[in-house]
Amino acid sequence: MNVVDRMTHVVFTCRRDDTLEHAARLLWDHDCGCLPVVGEHGHLHGMITDRDICMAAYTSGRPLADLLVLESMAIDPANVRPEDSLSDAELAMRHHAVHRLPVLDEQGRVIGILTSNDLLQRVDGATDAEVAHLMTTLASIGRPRRGLPSRRCSTPPPAPAPEARPAQPAVGDPRPSPIATAAARA
Repeated sequence: MNVVDRMTHVVFTCRRDDTLEHAARLLWDHDCGCLPVVGEHGHLHGMITDRDICMAAYTSGRPLADLLVLESMAIDPANVRPEDSLSDAELAMRHHAVHRLPVLDEQGRVIGILTSNDLLQRVDGATDAEVAHLMTTLASIGRPRRGLPSRRCSTPPPAPAPEARPAQPAVGDPRPSPIATAAARA
């Protein structure tokens, strides 16, 4: 089976100079977790995920309308072709630790997307060895990425230190303290 047999054919995209607010709206409106970032003729320039957008807002402290896709997108993303086998696509996901791969035509234009969920559809009727291989891929994709090199266009500034919170609720706080809750249960 090939990528074309499982990929999503309807793909929503954004541009490098779009705001993160626009990208977030597309993700919300179309219930997807990533957008290929394309140029004028649909050629792939990068990828942006819902997490990229969230982390950009958090680390910059700026509204999404003031941030550009270019500042937070992944550059040079792994990709596949429609004629590639699903096994090769699975290995690419594993190797690059990504949940989604843009599917490109011969000219490098985005024509689809293949997700880990698309691969999971293969489980029905698969052999035990094929299921084990897929589970290994999903485990690899899900591992924490700390220490891996960043493929972002820019490195966001370090996050501000979290504000200190009182150990006990403030006077007049309607939430009961953990100690009072435990005492009430006893």
